[in-house]
Amino acid sequence: MKTIWDKYHYDRKIIDEFLAAFEIKVQGAAEPINWKNTLSKILVWDGFNMDLKYDYSTLIQNRKTGYLKPIAKFIIKFFKKKSHLNDIIFPHTLKQSKILFFLKNRGEAEILLPLLNGLYQKTDFAIVYEHDDTKELYKPFEFIKLNTLSFGEIKIGFGIKKIPNNKSMFVLNNFLNEQANLEKYLSFFTHLKTHNNALKKVVFVAGENKYAANLCHQVFKNTLVKTENLMNGAKYGWPNDADVDFDTWYVWNEKMKLFLNENAKVPAEILKVVGHPLEHQIKNHKYSNKNNALNQFQRQFDIIVTLFSTSLQFEKKFTIYKMVIDFVKQNPKMGLIIKAHQSDKEVSFFNPYKDDSQISFFEGFSKNLLLDIINVSQVTLSFGSTVSFESIWMGVPNISYEEAPKSLLPIEGELFYHINKEEELIPKLQQILNEVDKSKVQSNTMTSVVEKYVDFIVGC
Repeated sequence: MKTIWDKYHYDRKIIDEFLAAFEIKVQGAAEPINWKNTLSKILVWDGFNMDLKYDYSTLIQNRKTGYLKPIAKFIIKFFKKKSHLNDIIFPHTLKQSKILFFLKNRGEAEILLPLLNGLYQKTDFAIVYEHDDTKELYKPFEFIKLNTLSFGEIKIGFGIKKIPNNKSMFVLNNFLNEQANLEKYLSFFTHLKTHNNALKKVVFVAGENKYAANLCHQVFKNTLVKTENLMNGAKYGWPNDADVDFDTWYVWNEKMKLFLNENAKVPAEILKVVGHPLEHQIKNHKYSNKNNALNQFQRQFDIIVTLFSTSLQFEKKFTIYKMVIDFVKQNPKMGLIIKAHQSDKEVSFFNPYKDDSQISFFEGFSKNLLLDIINVSQVTLSFGSTVSFESIWMGVPNISYEEAPKSLLPIEGELFYHINKEEELIPKLQQILNEVDKSKVQSNTMTSVVEKYVDFIVGC
Protein backbone atom coordinates (compact mmCIF):
# COMPACT_ATOMS: atom_id res chain seq x y z
CA MET A 1 0.00 0.00 0.00
CA LYS A 2 2.13 2.88 -1.28
CA THR A 3 -0.06 5.50 -2.92
CA ILE A 4 -3.35 7.32 -2.57
CA TRP A 5 -4.56 5.28 -5.55
CA ASP A 6 -3.94 2.04 -3.66
CA LYS A 7 -6.13 3.41 -0.89
CA TYR A 8 -8.76 4.53 -3.41
CA HIS A 9 -9.08 1.08 -5.02
CA TYR A 10 -9.24 -0.59 -1.61
CA ASP A 11 -12.03 1.81 -0.59
CA ARG A 12 -14.02 0.96 -3.69
CA LYS A 13 -13.81 -2.73 -2.77
CA ILE A 14 -15.02 -2.27 0.79
CA ILE A 15 -17.85 -0.03 -0.50
CA ASP A 16 -18.98 -2.97 -2.62
CA GLU A 17 -18.90 -5.18 0.48
CA PHE A 18 -20.99 -2.60 2.36
CA LEU A 19 -23.57 -2.35 -0.41
CA ALA A 20 -23.76 -6.15 -0.61
CA ALA A 21 -24.44 -6.34 3.13
CA PHE A 22 -26.81 -3.40 3.62
CA GLU A 23 -29.85 -2.05 1.81
CA ILE A 24 -30.02 1.74 2.10
CA LYS A 25 -33.64 2.79 2.34
CA VAL A 26 -34.45 6.37 1.41
CA GLN A 27 -37.90 7.46 2.58
CA GLY A 28 -39.31 10.26 0.48
CA ALA A 29 -37.05 10.09 -2.57
CA ALA A 30 -38.82 9.58 -5.86
CA GLU A 31 -35.97 7.65 -7.49
CA PRO A 32 -33.52 4.98 -6.28
CA ILE A 33 -30.12 6.38 -5.31
CA ASN A 34 -26.85 4.97 -6.64
CA TRP A 35 -24.65 5.33 -3.58
CA LYS A 36 -21.25 4.10 -4.75
CA ASN A 37 -19.75 7.40 -5.94
CA THR A 38 -21.16 9.27 -2.95
CA LEU A 39 -19.61 6.75 -0.55
CA SER A 40 -16.32 7.02 -2.42
CA LYS A 41 -16.34 10.79 -1.81
CA ILE A 42 -16.99 10.22 1.89
CA LEU A 43 -14.01 7.88 2.22
CA VAL A 44 -11.51 9.61 -0.06
CA TRP A 45 -10.37 12.38 2.28
CA ASP A 46 -9.29 10.57 5.45
CA GLY A 47 -5.59 10.19 4.88
CA PHE A 48 -5.64 11.78 1.40
CA ASN A 49 -3.26 14.57 2.42
CA MET A 50 -0.95 12.29 4.40
CA ASP A 51 1.30 11.76 1.37
CA LEU A 52 4.77 10.29 1.84
CA LYS A 53 4.96 10.44 5.62
CA TYR A 54 1.88 8.27 6.13
CA ASP A 55 1.90 4.48 6.26
CA TYR A 56 -1.07 3.48 4.10
CA SER A 57 -0.87 -0.12 5.19
CA THR A 58 -1.64 1.06 8.73
CA LEU A 59 -4.57 3.10 7.40
CA ILE A 60 -5.99 0.05 5.66
CA GLN A 61 -5.70 -2.03 8.81
CA ASN A 62 -7.65 0.69 10.58
CA ARG A 63 -10.40 0.56 7.94
CA LYS A 64 -12.06 -2.23 9.85
CA THR A 65 -14.61 -1.32 12.49
CA GLY A 66 -16.10 -3.64 15.07
CA TYR A 67 -19.84 -3.95 15.41
CA LEU A 68 -20.34 -1.99 18.62
CA LYS A 69 -19.61 1.56 17.48
CA PRO A 70 -21.87 1.74 14.38
CA ILE A 71 -24.68 -0.23 16.04
CA ALA A 72 -24.64 2.06 19.08
CA LYS A 73 -24.58 5.09 16.79
CA PHE A 74 -27.52 3.76 14.77
CA ILE A 75 -29.58 3.01 17.90
CA ILE A 76 -28.96 6.50 19.26
CA LYS A 77 -30.07 8.04 15.95
CA PHE A 78 -33.14 5.78 15.82
CA PHE A 79 -34.39 6.65 19.30
CA LYS A 80 -33.35 10.29 19.24
CA LYS A 81 -36.37 12.53 19.68
CA LYS A 82 -37.61 13.63 16.29
CA SER A 83 -37.66 17.38 15.79
CA HIS A 84 -40.95 18.90 14.73
CA LEU A 85 -40.80 20.18 11.18
CA ASN A 86 -41.02 23.95 11.08
CA ASP A 87 -43.05 25.86 8.54
CA ILE A 88 -41.60 25.59 5.06
CA ILE A 89 -39.08 28.38 4.44
CA PHE A 90 -38.14 28.38 0.78
CA PRO A 91 -37.75 31.85 -0.79
CA HIS A 92 -39.50 32.74 -4.01
CA THR A 93 -36.04 33.26 -5.54
CA LEU A 94 -35.39 29.53 -5.25
CA LYS A 95 -38.76 28.70 -6.82
CA GLN A 96 -38.25 30.74 -9.98
CA SER A 97 -34.50 30.77 -10.67
CA LYS A 98 -33.31 29.12 -13.84
CA ILE A 99 -29.81 28.57 -12.45
CA LEU A 100 -28.80 27.63 -8.91
CA PHE A 101 -25.22 28.07 -7.72
CA PHE A 102 -24.57 25.75 -4.77
CA LEU A 103 -21.51 26.64 -2.68
CA LYS A 104 -19.91 24.89 0.26
CA ASN A 105 -18.31 28.13 1.46
CA ARG A 106 -19.37 31.70 0.83
CA GLY A 107 -15.81 32.53 -0.25
CA GLU A 108 -16.20 30.30 -3.31
CA ALA A 109 -18.15 33.21 -4.76
CA GLU A 110 -14.78 34.83 -5.56
CA ILE A 111 -14.40 32.72 -8.68
CA LEU A 112 -18.02 33.36 -9.65
CA LEU A 113 -18.08 37.17 -9.53
CA PRO A 114 -17.15 37.85 -13.19
CA LEU A 115 -19.72 35.25 -14.24
CA LEU A 116 -22.42 36.61 -11.93
CA ASN A 117 -21.90 40.10 -13.31
CA GLY A 118 -22.26 38.71 -16.82
CA LEU A 119 -25.37 36.71 -15.91
CA TYR A 120 -27.06 39.48 -13.93
CA GLN A 121 -29.02 40.94 -16.83
CA LYS A 122 -29.43 37.71 -18.79
CA THR A 123 -31.16 35.20 -16.53
CA ASP A 124 -32.59 34.57 -13.08
CA PHE A 125 -30.24 32.80 -10.69
CA ALA A 126 -29.93 32.05 -6.98
CA ILE A 127 -26.93 31.37 -4.75
CA VAL A 128 -27.13 28.93 -1.85
CA TYR A 129 -24.17 28.34 0.45
CA GLU A 130 -23.41 26.39 3.63
CA HIS A 131 -20.60 28.04 5.60
CA ASP A 132 -19.37 31.57 6.29
CA ASP A 133 -15.61 31.61 5.66
CA THR A 134 -15.39 35.29 4.74
CA LYS A 135 -16.98 38.59 5.74
CA GLU A 136 -17.18 39.78 2.14
CA LEU A 137 -20.72 40.73 1.14
CA TYR A 138 -20.33 40.44 -2.64
CA LYS A 139 -23.03 43.02 -3.30
CA PRO A 140 -25.46 43.32 -5.03
CA PHE A 141 -25.90 39.54 -5.06
CA GLU A 142 -28.11 37.74 -2.55
CA PHE A 143 -26.67 34.73 -0.74
CA ILE A 144 -29.05 32.26 0.90
CA LYS A 145 -27.60 30.17 3.71
CA LEU A 146 -28.78 26.57 3.58
CA ASN A 147 -29.45 26.21 7.30
CA THR A 148 -31.84 29.19 7.23
CA LEU A 149 -34.17 27.23 4.95
CA SER A 150 -36.81 24.72 5.95
CA PHE A 151 -38.21 22.07 3.63
CA GLY A 152 -39.63 18.57 3.60
CA GLU A 153 -37.49 15.91 5.25
CA ILE A 154 -36.09 12.78 3.64
CA LYS A 155 -34.97 10.04 6.02
CA ILE A 156 -32.43 7.27 5.47
CA GLY A 157 -32.75 3.81 7.02
CA PHE A 158 -31.09 0.44 6.57
CA GLY A 159 -31.95 -3.18 5.94
CA ILE A 160 -29.54 -6.09 6.25
CA LYS A 161 -29.11 -8.32 3.20
CA LYS A 162 -26.41 -10.52 4.71
CA ILE A 163 -24.22 -10.61 7.79
CA PRO A 164 -21.76 -7.71 7.42
CA ASN A 165 -18.02 -8.08 8.00
CA ASN A 166 -15.87 -5.54 9.83
CA LYS A 167 -14.97 -3.73 6.59
CA SER A 168 -18.66 -3.22 5.84
CA MET A 169 -19.10 -1.91 9.37
CA PHE A 170 -16.29 0.57 8.77
CA VAL A 171 -18.19 2.01 5.81
CA LEU A 172 -21.44 1.99 7.81
CA ASN A 173 -19.74 3.94 10.58
CA ASN A 174 -18.59 6.60 8.10
CA PHE A 175 -22.04 6.66 6.50
CA LEU A 176 -23.69 7.26 9.88
CA ASN A 177 -21.25 10.11 10.55
CA GLU A 178 -22.52 11.82 7.41
CA GLN A 179 -26.16 10.74 7.60
CA ALA A 180 -27.54 14.10 8.72
CA ASN A 181 -25.82 15.89 5.83
CA LEU A 182 -26.88 13.23 3.35
CA GLU A 183 -30.50 13.64 4.44
CA LYS A 184 -30.22 17.43 4.30
CA TYR A 185 -28.87 17.46 0.73
CA LEU A 186 -31.40 14.92 -0.52
CA SER A 187 -34.21 16.90 1.12
CA PHE A 188 -33.08 20.22 -0.33
CA PHE A 189 -32.56 19.03 -3.90
CA THR A 190 -35.80 17.02 -3.85
CA HIS A 191 -37.75 20.06 -2.62
CA LEU A 192 -36.07 22.18 -5.30
CA LYS A 193 -37.00 19.62 -7.95
CA THR A 194 -40.63 19.63 -6.81
CA HIS A 195 -41.09 23.39 -6.41
CA ASN A 196 -39.03 24.96 -9.20
CA ASN A 197 -40.29 24.10 -12.67
CA ALA A 198 -38.10 26.80 -14.27
CA LEU A 199 -34.79 25.33 -13.09
CA LYS A 200 -32.34 24.39 -15.83
CA LYS A 201 -28.98 23.99 -14.11
CA VAL A 202 -27.35 23.49 -10.72
CA VAL A 203 -23.75 24.74 -10.80
CA PHE A 204 -21.13 23.80 -8.18
CA VAL A 205 -17.72 25.29 -7.46
CA ALA A 206 -15.16 22.53 -6.78
CA GLY A 207 -18.04 20.06 -6.74
CA GLU A 208 -15.56 17.24 -7.36
CA ASN A 209 -14.73 17.52 -3.65
CA LYS A 210 -18.33 17.41 -2.44
CA TYR A 211 -20.73 14.50 -2.39
CA ALA A 212 -23.59 17.03 -2.45
CA ALA A 213 -22.94 17.24 -6.20
CA ASN A 214 -23.28 13.45 -6.57
CA LEU A 215 -26.60 13.49 -4.71
CA CYS A 216 -27.84 16.47 -6.72
CA HIS A 217 -27.17 14.61 -9.96
CA GLN A 218 -29.00 11.57 -8.60
CA VAL A 219 -32.08 13.62 -7.71
CA PHE A 220 -32.27 15.29 -11.14
CA LYS A 221 -31.03 12.37 -13.25
CA ASN A 222 -34.34 11.75 -15.06
CA THR A 223 -35.13 15.41 -15.66
CA LEU A 224 -33.89 18.14 -18.00
CA VAL A 225 -31.96 19.84 -15.18
CA LYS A 226 -28.19 19.64 -15.68
CA THR A 227 -25.49 19.44 -13.01
CA GLU A 228 -22.33 21.43 -13.83
CA ASN A 229 -19.03 22.16 -12.13
CA LEU A 230 -16.50 25.00 -12.06
CA MET A 231 -12.90 24.41 -10.96
CA ASN A 232 -11.52 26.40 -8.02
CA GLY A 233 -7.97 25.07 -8.15
CA ALA A 234 -5.43 23.23 -10.27
CA LYS A 235 -6.40 19.63 -11.09
CA TYR A 236 -4.09 16.65 -11.55
CA GLY A 237 -6.59 13.80 -11.76
CA TRP A 238 -6.15 12.60 -8.17
CA PRO A 239 -8.60 10.25 -6.40
CA ASN A 240 -10.69 13.16 -5.11
CA ASP A 241 -11.29 14.10 -8.77
CA ALA A 242 -12.68 10.65 -9.61
CA ASP A 243 -16.26 9.36 -9.25
CA VAL A 244 -17.94 12.62 -10.21
CA ASP A 245 -21.50 12.86 -11.51
CA PHE A 246 -21.63 15.98 -13.68
CA ASP A 247 -23.19 16.68 -17.03
CA THR A 248 -20.46 19.26 -17.67
CA TRP A 249 -17.17 20.03 -15.92
CA TYR A 250 -15.55 23.29 -17.08
CA VAL A 251 -11.73 23.10 -17.04
CA TRP A 252 -8.96 25.61 -17.69
CA ASN A 253 -6.91 23.96 -20.42
CA GLU A 254 -6.26 20.82 -22.44
CA LYS A 255 -3.57 19.50 -20.08
CA MET A 256 -5.95 19.51 -17.11
CA LYS A 257 -8.56 17.78 -19.24
CA LEU A 258 -5.98 15.12 -20.09
CA PHE A 259 -5.03 14.63 -16.41
CA LEU A 260 -8.66 14.25 -15.36
CA ASN A 261 -9.47 11.86 -18.18
CA GLU A 262 -6.38 9.65 -18.04
CA ASN A 263 -5.69 9.62 -14.28
CA ALA A 264 -9.14 9.97 -12.68
CA LYS A 265 -11.08 8.40 -15.58
CA VAL A 266 -13.44 11.37 -15.85
CA PRO A 267 -15.28 10.94 -19.19
CA ALA A 268 -13.75 13.23 -21.80
CA GLU A 269 -17.18 14.14 -23.16
CA ILE A 270 -18.19 15.99 -19.97
CA LEU A 271 -14.92 17.99 -19.78
CA LYS A 272 -15.26 21.34 -21.53
CA VAL A 273 -12.10 23.46 -21.93
CA VAL A 274 -13.00 27.14 -21.51
CA GLY A 275 -10.21 28.83 -19.52
CA HIS A 276 -9.94 30.36 -16.05
CA PRO A 277 -12.78 32.82 -15.37
CA LEU A 278 -10.55 35.07 -13.21
CA GLU A 279 -7.43 35.31 -15.38
CA HIS A 280 -8.30 38.67 -16.91
CA GLN A 281 -9.26 40.10 -13.52
CA ILE A 282 -6.07 38.82 -11.87
CA LYS A 283 -3.81 40.13 -14.62
CA ASN A 284 -5.31 43.59 -14.17
CA HIS A 285 -5.47 43.59 -10.37
CA LYS A 286 -4.60 46.93 -8.75
CA TYR A 287 -3.24 47.09 -5.22
CA SER A 288 -6.25 47.79 -3.00
CA ASN A 289 -4.48 49.41 -0.03
CA LYS A 290 -7.11 47.86 2.27
CA ASN A 291 -4.93 45.85 4.66
CA ASN A 292 -3.03 48.09 7.10
CA ALA A 293 -0.66 45.33 8.23
CA LEU A 294 0.35 44.61 4.64
CA ASN A 295 0.65 48.32 3.83
CA GLN A 296 3.01 48.95 6.73
CA PHE A 297 5.10 45.81 6.24
CA GLN A 298 5.76 46.14 2.52
CA ARG A 299 6.97 49.77 2.91
CA GLN A 300 9.79 48.66 5.23
CA PHE A 301 11.68 46.49 2.75
CA ASP A 302 13.28 46.73 -0.68
CA ILE A 303 12.50 43.10 -1.48
CA ILE A 304 9.47 41.01 -0.51
CA VAL A 305 9.56 37.22 -0.73
CA THR A 306 6.24 35.44 -0.19
CA LEU A 307 5.84 31.86 0.99
CA PHE A 308 2.42 30.29 0.48
CA SER A 309 2.08 27.37 2.89
CA THR A 310 0.43 24.14 1.81
CA SER A 311 -2.07 21.76 3.37
CA LEU A 312 -0.24 18.82 1.78
CA GLN A 313 2.14 16.82 3.91
CA PHE A 314 5.46 15.62 2.54
CA GLU A 315 8.92 14.80 3.79
CA LYS A 316 10.73 18.08 3.02
CA LYS A 317 7.91 20.50 3.84
CA PHE A 318 9.32 22.02 7.02
CA THR A 319 12.86 21.93 5.62
CA ILE A 320 11.75 24.14 2.74
CA TYR A 321 9.93 26.49 5.11
CA LYS A 322 13.03 26.87 7.29
CA MET A 323 15.34 27.41 4.31
CA VAL A 324 13.20 30.31 3.06
CA ILE A 325 13.10 31.91 6.52
CA ASP A 326 16.89 31.59 6.95
CA PHE A 327 17.49 33.02 3.47
CA VAL A 328 15.43 36.13 4.20
CA LYS A 329 16.94 36.63 7.65
CA GLN A 330 20.40 37.01 6.08
CA ASN A 331 19.36 40.26 4.39
CA PRO A 332 17.87 43.04 6.57
CA LYS A 333 16.50 44.77 3.45
CA MET A 334 14.38 41.72 2.68
CA GLY A 335 10.96 40.93 4.15
CA LEU A 336 9.11 37.60 4.19
CA ILE A 337 5.35 37.30 3.92
CA ILE A 338 3.91 33.96 4.98
CA LYS A 339 0.38 33.34 3.71
CA ALA A 340 -1.11 30.30 5.41
CA HIS A 341 -3.31 28.00 3.39
CA GLN A 342 -6.79 27.99 4.91
CA SER A 343 -6.68 24.18 5.20
CA ASP A 344 -3.13 23.93 6.53
CA LYS A 345 -3.29 22.14 9.89
CA GLU A 346 0.42 22.58 10.57
CA VAL A 347 0.71 26.36 10.61
CA SER A 348 1.87 26.18 14.23
CA PHE A 349 5.33 25.62 12.71
CA PHE A 350 5.44 29.38 12.13
CA ASN A 351 4.50 30.39 15.70
CA PRO A 352 8.12 31.08 16.80
CA TYR A 353 8.48 33.59 13.94
CA LYS A 354 5.29 35.62 14.35
CA ASP A 355 7.00 38.38 16.37
CA ASP A 356 9.94 38.64 13.98
CA SER A 357 10.07 42.13 12.45
CA GLN A 358 11.22 40.72 9.09
CA ILE A 359 8.28 38.35 8.83
CA SER A 360 4.58 39.09 8.38
CA PHE A 361 2.05 36.28 8.79
CA PHE A 362 -1.44 36.24 7.25
CA GLU A 363 -4.23 33.69 7.77
CA GLY A 364 -7.82 33.34 6.56
CA PHE A 365 -9.41 33.47 3.15
CA SER A 366 -9.52 36.64 1.06
CA LYS A 367 -8.85 36.62 -2.68
CA ASN A 368 -8.26 40.37 -2.65
CA LEU A 369 -5.63 40.07 0.10
CA LEU A 370 -3.97 37.17 -1.71
CA LEU A 371 -3.67 39.23 -4.89
CA ASP A 372 -2.40 42.25 -2.94
CA ILE A 373 0.30 40.05 -1.39
CA ILE A 374 1.41 38.83 -4.82
CA ASN A 375 1.33 42.41 -6.06
CA VAL A 376 3.94 43.59 -3.52
CA SER A 377 6.17 40.51 -3.93
CA GLN A 378 9.31 40.15 -6.02
CA VAL A 379 9.02 36.35 -5.96
CA THR A 380 6.54 33.80 -4.61
CA LEU A 381 7.06 30.22 -3.48
CA SER A 382 4.26 27.65 -3.53
CA PHE A 383 3.71 23.90 -3.76
CA GLY A 384 1.92 22.91 -6.95
CA SER A 385 -1.01 25.23 -6.30
CA THR A 386 -3.22 27.73 -8.09
CA VAL A 387 -1.00 30.48 -6.65
CA SER A 388 1.52 29.66 -9.40
CA PHE A 389 -1.04 30.65 -12.05
CA GLU A 390 -2.04 33.80 -10.19
CA SER A 391 1.55 34.88 -9.63
CA ILE A 392 2.56 34.38 -13.27
CA TRP A 393 -0.56 36.18 -14.48
CA MET A 394 0.45 39.19 -12.33
CA GLY A 395 4.00 39.17 -13.70
CA VAL A 396 5.60 37.91 -10.48
CA PRO A 397 8.09 35.01 -10.73
CA ASN A 398 6.96 31.84 -8.97
CA ILE A 399 8.88 28.82 -7.69
CA SER A 400 6.79 25.67 -7.36
CA TYR A 401 8.29 22.93 -5.20
CA GLU A 402 6.91 19.58 -6.36
CA GLU A 403 8.69 16.29 -5.83
CA ALA A 404 7.73 15.01 -9.28
CA PRO A 405 10.48 15.17 -11.97
CA LYS A 406 8.31 17.61 -13.93
CA SER A 407 5.74 20.03 -12.60
CA LEU A 408 2.18 18.77 -12.84
CA LEU A 409 1.00 22.34 -13.35
CA PRO A 410 0.16 23.11 -16.98
CA ILE A 411 2.09 26.38 -16.95
CA GLU A 412 4.55 27.59 -19.53
CA GLY A 413 6.59 30.78 -19.44
CA GLU A 414 9.85 32.23 -18.26
CA LEU A 415 8.45 33.39 -14.91
CA PHE A 416 7.63 29.86 -13.72
CA TYR A 417 10.29 27.70 -12.08
CA HIS A 418 9.78 24.11 -10.94
CA ILE A 419 12.17 22.57 -8.42
CA ASN A 420 12.06 19.11 -6.84
CA LYS A 421 15.20 19.13 -4.68
CA GLU A 422 15.83 21.24 -1.60
CA GLU A 423 19.35 22.17 -2.71
CA GLU A 424 17.86 23.91 -5.78
CA LEU A 425 15.82 26.37 -3.72
CA ILE A 426 18.31 29.03 -2.59
CA PRO A 427 20.23 29.26 -5.90
CA LYS A 428 16.91 29.66 -7.71
CA LEU A 429 15.76 32.38 -5.31
CA GLN A 430 19.06 34.23 -5.77
CA GLN A 431 18.90 33.88 -9.54
CA ILE A 432 15.37 35.26 -9.70
CA LEU A 433 16.07 38.21 -7.44
CA ASN A 434 19.26 39.07 -9.39
CA GLU A 435 18.00 38.62 -12.93
CA VAL A 436 14.23 38.84 -13.25
CA ASP A 437 12.46 42.17 -13.27
CA LYS A 438 8.88 42.12 -12.08
CA SER A 439 6.59 43.52 -14.76
CA LYS A 440 2.85 43.58 -14.89
CA VAL A 441 1.25 41.46 -17.57
CA GLN A 442 -1.80 43.14 -19.02
CA SER A 443 -4.27 41.25 -21.17
CA ASN A 444 -7.54 42.06 -22.81
CA THR A 445 -7.99 38.64 -24.37
CA MET A 446 -9.54 36.96 -21.35
CA THR A 447 -12.74 38.98 -21.34
CA SER A 448 -13.92 36.49 -23.97
CA VAL A 449 -13.43 33.66 -21.44
CA VAL A 450 -16.01 35.16 -19.10
CA GLU A 451 -18.34 35.65 -22.05
CA LYS A 452 -17.87 32.00 -23.00
CA TYR A 453 -18.75 30.87 -19.47
CA VAL A 454 -21.85 33.06 -19.45
CA ASP A 455 -22.95 31.71 -22.83
CA PHE A 456 -22.35 28.09 -21.80
CA ILE A 457 -24.13 28.45 -18.45
CA VAL A 458 -27.10 30.33 -19.88
CA GLY A 459 -27.31 27.85 -22.74
CA CYS A 460 -28.88 24.44 -22.17
